[in-house]
Amino acid sequence: PTADVKYYVTVQSTAVCENVVAQAKVVSVKVKANGVATDIQVDDQAICLGGSVTLNATSAITGAVFTWYSDAALTNRVGTGSS
Repeated sequence: PTADVKYYVTVQSTAVCENVVAQAKVVSVKVKANGVATDIQVDDQAICLGGSVTLNATSAITGAVFTWYSDAALTNRVGTGSS
């Protein structure tokens, strides 16, 4: 779905007849927005050749989980976590 939606499900078998309308199970699906670059705070860094650096990401989004990639197509995952 592209927007929030509710589905209704019933059950039946050789042992029971299908639910009546008032007894259908309601299942809600909430479509969440995709994150955007402005949801992430991380500073660019400069290092000397052969040096190392630790990058630290933060976000105002509760429970944010960070995944780091080495390419713009996001196909080469190099790590997870805030640093």
